Amino acid sequence: MLNCARITYEIEQREGQPAPEKLLFRTKIFNDSVLIKDRPPFGVPFEGSPMVRRRRRIVGTKIYMPYDRVRPAAGGRTVFFGTPQLGTAMNELLDLKQQHNFDALEADNDKLEILDSIPSFAPFLVRERCRAAGIEIDPAYFAIETETEERLNAFAHKQYGIVADALQQGRNTGERERQGVIDALWGMRDAQKLNSLARLFRLPTANAPESFFAWKGVVYLQFERAEKAAIIAELQQWLDIQRREAMRSPVNPADRKVLNSAAGAVSTVATDLETRLQKYRTAFDSMFVKRDDYRDFSNFLADASEHFQAIGIAVAKLSHLSEIWQRATQRQALRFLNDKGKAELVRTLLSQVEPQPA
Repeated sequence: MLNCARITYEIEQREGQPAPEKLLFRTKIFNDSVLIKDRPPFGVPFEGSPMVRRRRRIVGTKIYMPYDRVRPAAGGRTVFFGTPQLGTAMNELLDLKQQHNFDALEADNDKLEILDSIPSFAPFLVRERCRAAGIEIDPAYFAIETETEERLNAFAHKQYGIVADALQQGRNTGERERQGVIDALWGMRDAQKLNSLARLFRLPTANAPESFFAWKGVVYLQFERAEKAAIIAELQQWLDIQRREAMRSPVNPADRKVLNSAAGAVSTVATDLETRLQKYRTAFDSMFVKRDDYRDFSNFLADASEHFQAIGIAVAKLSHLSEIWQRATQRQALRFLNDKGKAELVRTLLSQVEPQPA
């Protein structure tokens, strides 16, 4: 979730009337909104290319426009980006005959398109996607703890360092050249170096920035998955325990069915994610560690955007489910959570991992 309303309020409290460039959008409605990555109801008519429509049907960008920014839970209007309904809403809420309103909306649609292209609103992905697009906004939109960023950079530098070593192939080109490869792939600011690497990886120049960003995204998602591995494992263990207990005790058949469905669905997401990550690791090792086969990694890089989306959606889904479970169990210790409370929690988890048709 990207709570633009809360961030706008924080910036206003800090700076009074903030400069327009501090805010993400030019349209006040969007600055006072909440952006949510969500699976849309069945039948939502998305626009865009076939590939974009397919991605949006799996996870779309939902724009919640609260009637009262200070009390967003009091109600509001919700539309998905990339649908005709958004255009209808903007025509109703804005006077688009005013050129400044029209221009602002056009510019904001471009930014929403950029945000829509990432699988989650993880602060790192928001920051890096905006930087890659040349969008400078207030750091409040992507606050990352210093210690977390240090661990992430160490993780990424180690992985890209293996790439740099493989590309040098024993040639003593020096630490500067090695660091240049790492900085180009992780920082993505050296266009000349990236173009050189694109030729080396036989990537079409036009597709290279997206492919390299998607690869970078997968590297980040490996890190995020590892950071949250413990809590995700606890959630899966709890569901398995509940399922075993339900088999030994009298439980409402409907509740047992929901419990089995939730445990199975979470397990499927986790297994599919691990399969994709293992496929990436195997391809990476074959090319850069063993240096005996480049084909699998070349195939990964050619389809990096698709892998980035699938892995990102799975990591975000498991993280969200774990947070729901953690909040519920923190409010009331597990040993005091009664059967009704457990059943409600399981139903909530299932609704998030397997949304039902509207």
